[in-house]
Amino acid sequence: MNKFDFNIHFPVISNSEGDVDKIISNDFELNLCDLNNCYDIHFKELKENIDSGNFMLFNPNVFDDDISGFIGKVQEDFNNSTFTWLLDFRRSDIFELIEKALLQGVSMFKFHSYQQLIKESDYELILSTAKYIQKLGKPICIDTSFGSPSMYKYDNLKFVLYLLEEINNVPVVLLHSGGARVLDAMLIAEAKANVYLETSYSLLYYLGSSVEKDLSFAYKKIGSKRIIYGSDYPYMPMRETFDKTMKFFYENNFNDNDIDNILYKNAINIG
Repeated sequence: MNKFDFNIHFPVISNSEGDVDKIISNDFELNLCDLNNCYDIHFKELKENIDSGNFMLFNPNVFDDDISGFIGKVQEDFNNSTFTWLLDFRRSDIFELIEKALLQGVSMFKFHSYQQLIKESDYELILSTAKYIQKLGKPICIDTSFGSPSMYKYDNLKFVLYLLEEINNVPVVLLHSGGARVLDAMLIAEAKANVYLETSYSLLYYLGSSVEKDLSFAYKKIGSKRIIYGSDYPYMPMRETFDKTMKFFYENNFNDNDIDNILYKNAINIG
């Protein structure tokens, strides 16, 4: 069974009895040297658990340098892997940076309402960037987790709906499936055929709650061809996430074809 993990980060974390204590290296500050060092630390865990992955780059300035060699090395180690960049839509040279990122091996682009403090006043500016990405034919990922003291201040699903008024020709992946608002995310996906739900963090976090049932309902409602598996490693344990996700699939009567779509085929097809 092939496994494509759609949500992998590079920071190094310290653990105490399986719990994350702190982030040693900041996702938003990783330069080329940091990326290589972190990759070396994570390599064994990655090799034991996945065939391919979508790797997140959060440093908005990372493409001020040339990291194409690093991206190529990861893609050689993990065939069919992709890279997604959390771009700084406020930069005046963002279109040029998008082109530079593509030339260096990036496949997708990302927005994160909580981390980027995206307010309604930012929507129009972001839409111009998203339309440029759509013109290039590249998928867009949007963090739709639900939590933190900012969860009402920066409404990521409202932001998603704004973009989807004009972003309809490329895949739009709702990372974390909307979290506790998974049914809202499902309704968006039902209305917009280019929307995918991604499982990372939420599925493991909400096991045993009523949200677990909602996740199962939502995934079956929109169909396995638009669900993508992810772990959010190293913020979530890779092996535990996979094992409990498989248990979730079998307990909720997902068949082998569904599982293959979610674990591998869908990510390969949109990447």
